[in-house]
Amino acid sequence: MFIGAVPKEVVGQVLSTVPFDEWGDVYVGCSGSFRFDRAVKMRHPGCRVYSNDVSLLTCSIGALAMGREFDIRFKGELEFVEAAIAGMDFRGRVAAVMVAAAMGKFTSKNEYAQVHFRHYREQFRVFVDQALPKLAALVAEIKIEDYYAGDFIEQADRAEKSGGGMACFAPTYKNGYERIYRLVNENTDWPAPKYSIWDPDSLPAFIVSLEERHIPYCVISDQLLADRTPTTEWRGANKPVYTYSSNQAAS
Repeated sequence: MFIGAVPKEVVGQVLSTVPFDEWGDVYVGCSGSFRFDRAVKMRHPGCRVYSNDVSLLTCSIGALAMGREFDIRFKGELEFVEAAIAGMDFRGRVAAVMVAAAMGKFTSKNEYAQVHFRHYREQFRVFVDQALPKLAALVAEIKIEDYYAGDFIEQADRAEKSGGGMACFAPTYKNGYERIYRLVNENTDWPAPKYSIWDPDSLPAFIVSLEERHIPYCVISDQLLADRTPTTEWRGANKPVYTYSSNQAAS
C-alpha cells in the first residue's frame, strides 16, 4: 500500500554506515511507510525520531501513532466509502484510506484495471476489516517522538533548531505524490498540509543547504550526483539507490 518505500537492503546499508546514535534527534523527511523511522528506532533505541510526510495515508497513520485524529471525509468517486464504513471510528477511516490508496493502482480504463476497481468497491468493507489488524500492527511498531504534517524542507528547519540530524528519501520524480495518490487526493476532504512541489533537480542544492547549516544528514536518492561520492550504493531490480551522508563511511 506504500509506493516508493526505501528498499530494506538500503535501510540495512544506511544503518551500518550512518551514526544516528551520535545525532540524538533524527528528523525524517517523507516517512512513507515509516520503514526507515522504525528501523532507526529499533537499532538505536536511545534516538528520538521525528517523522514527517504530507500524504493522507502517512499523516493519518502518524496521527494514530501519536494518539491524535482529524476529520476525513470521502467524496466523488469514493463517496460510496462513507456508507461502507458507517459507524467506524478514526482507526476505521484510516484503514479505509489504506484500501483506497491500494485502489488507486487500478484507475486506468483498461478492462483489467476496471475489474479490480469494481472488486475493491464491491468488497470495500471486507478489505477494510482485513486492513485493520495490519494497521494496528504497524502503529504498534511506530515509536516516535512526534509527527509533523508538512513540507520536508520545513522538517530540515526543525532539525536545525533542535541540533538534530536530517534523513530523507524525497520523491524521485516531480509530482510523484500527486500521481501516486491521485484517487485519494481528489476524492477526500481533510486538513491537508501545504507544501511545495519537490523538483528532484533541487537535490544538490538541498544537500548544500544542510551542509551550510551544519545539519548531520542522510539523503537517499536514485540520482548519482556528479560532484559527490555516495556513502552507499544498492542495485536491485529497478533503479540504483544511493545514499549521501555527512559521515565518510562507505558501503
